[in-house]
Amino acid sequence: MSAYDELICIIREQGAVYNQEGPALAVMTGPDSCEIGAFKLSREDLYIAEHLLKTVATKVNVPESHQDASTYIQPLQAGDIVLVQKVTETAYVVIERVVGP
Repeated sequence: MSAYDELICIIREQGAVYNQEGPALAVMTGPDSCEIGAFKLSREDLYIAEHLLKTVATKVNVPESHQDASTYIQPLQAGDIVLVQKVTETAYVVIERVVGP
């Protein structure tokens, strides 16, 4: 390997040190815990977007009969797939629930 090739390798290694990891998919194991592959994250490790913690109305429909026919999205639960982003060495943010194809 030439001196030029060695310099390129060093530059690439040092540049990679400051690159942040990209977002990842995780599977919720409960309402406030998830797994990224075999890596388990608990409540203490997660920041979760507020709208994912509560029941949210997506379409409000209360006809004259006063029977609630609204549509709701439920809070996170085990089995949901979520998009997470690492923010520190020990903390991740749950950005959104996602659905597969």
